Amino acid sequence: MLKFIDKYFWWSLSIIIVLIVAVSLFLGNYIELYDWFYNNAYTNNANLVTISTVFIGIYFSLYGFLLSSNTNSLISKLKLKEYKRLVSIVNRGFISSFIIVIFSFFNENIYNWVGEIYILFLFFIFLLLIGSAIQIAIYFTLLFRYDLNKKYNSFDEDIQKEILDNELRKKLKQFLDREL
Repeated sequence: MLKFIDKYFWWSLSIIIVLIVAVSLFLGNYIELYDWFYNNAYTNNANLVTISTVFIGIYFSLYGFLLSSNTNSLISKLKLKEYKRLVSIVNRGFISSFIIVIFSFFNENIYNWVGEIYILFLFFIFLLLIGSAIQIAIYFTLLFRYDLNKKYNSFDEDIQKEILDNELRKKLKQFLDREL
């Protein structure tokens, strides 16, 4: 399942973006789409920066999860290549979020220097940010679901072991009481 997502995710996202841009061009509201992004990424970028900083915190949490997962986790059962793929997805999201936050401090200077190319650059970084977030959400939802099911099953096993241990202690106590 992870290989399927990895193989087709970015192609699917690219097709959706091309369709949105093509429909915007066909309907003649491409300028409205550009203006919307211009306003949200340059003029009033507080929402985009806030979203990026939240994602940075999530990515730090995911780094911690990847580094501290135990041997019962699906993470520990992944091949090195798959593990590196997960880390690279988190890295991509982290870097794109970080770029948006850092560049927000220099928005006006960079825009005055390179103009509309900067808005297109921000759009590309925004697509990386959103694409990585969606991809991470899919991957980690599947991983967490597996780990949660495994954890729940281990609760049941622990309860059964505790019941068995209590029965054994009770029988051992009865045996020892009879012998003494």
